[in-house]
Amino acid sequence: MPVMTSAAAPLPMAKKSWSRVRKLLVGLLGGVLVFAFLTLSPSPAVETAAPPASADVIAARAAFDRVRAQAGTGRPVPTFISWREAQGGGLLLGRALGIQRLHTTQATDSATVHASLPIGPLWANVSVTAIPTKDRFPDTTMQIGWLTLPPFVTRPLAKLAVFALNLRGAQLKAPDDMVRGLTVTPAGLSANLNLPKRTRLLRQLNDVQAEPVDPALVANTYCRLSREQATSPSMDLATQVRRAFKERQAGSSIDGANRATFVALAMFTVSPNAGNLAGDAVEATKPCRIAAQPLTLLGRNDLAKHWALSAALAALYGEDVSQAMGTWKEISDSGPNGSGFSFVDLSADRSGIHWAMKAGDVQQAEAARSALAGITEVQIVPLHALALSEGLTEAEFQARYTSTESPEYAAMVGRIDRVLKGQE
Repeated sequence: MPVMTSAAAPLPMAKKSWSRVRKLLVGLLGGVLVFAFLTLSPSPAVETAAPPASADVIAARAAFDRVRAQAGTGRPVPTFISWREAQGGGLLLGRALGIQRLHTTQATDSATVHASLPIGPLWANVSVTAIPTKDRFPDTTMQIGWLTLPPFVTRPLAKLAVFALNLRGAQLKAPDDMVRGLTVTPAGLSANLNLPKRTRLLRQLNDVQAEPVDPALVANTYCRLSREQATSPSMDLATQVRRAFKERQAGSSIDGANRATFVALAMFTVSPNAGNLAGDAVEATKPCRIAAQPLTLLGRNDLAKHWALSAALAALYGEDVSQAMGTWKEISDSGPNGSGFSFVDLSADRSGIHWAMKAGDVQQAEAARSALAGITEVQIVPLHALALSEGLTEAEFQARYTSTESPEYAAMVGRIDRVLKGQE
């Protein structure tokens, strides 16, 4: 009997342990359900935003260029952003992040961004409101469904977000150092901004590259192109592409070398400042620096720039970001003072994206590099792509295609891709 008693003794303890685990699981499940009830809704609160128009892109670009020009001073700089610029910038940022339902609203003493995000069959309706402050990051309240997070919660969350991004390679200052005070007026927003020159933030937000492009590879390729241009000048983009891809530095992976090569070509063709996309490449190329070369593609300098920059952006940030940048450029051009929406330019953009994505794919990298080392001009963009529509005003574009998110526009882009593949 004692033996039987000692063998049976652990059973009550096991039952108690399982009971505690069961209660914990039930508590966790209850907590999840309560949280879901407080934060999720059966329908979106924000309507789908209209596709970006030329006024949106122009306004957003004006604000971006102004902020970028003031970055890297090492001191707070008074900066003004109009409500029109804020709304355009918010719309483009939403599209870049895949958020179709986003809207910016103004009030006499605050600015609010509203968004509806799909979570399975439900929706997270989020509102973030910035409240003016005198000498620090603005007080921010966040509402998710019925749940409201006050400033004393969102402030440490903002610091934590910056800390996490810096761990992944971003170069951001503390929120209170980057934004020192906010003023809201009927005309717009004013803040003292102290932003670093290069933040590498875009790469962190998009999370599209497992490893950054090696700036040493970029510099080596750029300097080699500069030396060959000095001894044997050529203004043909295809010639420079062949030169760029004919050699690969020992010890580098093929896909990594390919991505670096596209950045070097953008430096060579568009601007040496394109090297800012790859860390310290601009500084490393000072000894061999030459002015951006006026290369041509199908007899046009603008097509060479479109191809090279789109390829570099795709190599670094992926297809979606590069495609959005090219599309927004054409939308901007369709505005009152632009050259018009050009499907010829868009074909050069899409060709650059196609080659960058292929050359950056581990499975296709070697074959793509070999093809690029022997590429001809009409293999980059076929001659009959010049017959595509261009110079369209915004009204003409909307009459034919409605927007850049319409089925008609998608069909046109599909046609361009078939032209590039020699299928049409």
